[in-house]
Amino acid sequence: MGIRLRGGCVCRHLRYSLDLTSTDEARTTLCHCGSCRRASGTNFGLTAKVPIESFKYECGSPKRYRQENSFVGIEPSGCPRYKVN
Repeated sequence: MGIRLRGGCVCRHLRYSLDLTSTDEARTTLCHCGSCRRASGTNFGLTAKVPIESFKYECGSPKRYRQENSFVGIEPSGCPRYKVN
């Protein structure tokens, strides 16, 4: 049995869906590197990792924010309307 999750930004400009065959396909990570702390504005970054082919935008396109001094290749993205990631 598959799992379908839907979500989006607060203003509803971005909407996305995620289709997984099992919860084993997803994982979360807490990271305390400088790039993750800067992107989240906290002491650590919380990310969810899922197979890229299971994720799709239903509405809107995110704005990608480049970090000049990111040593791990992090490219945060978020709502282009309110510049929130």
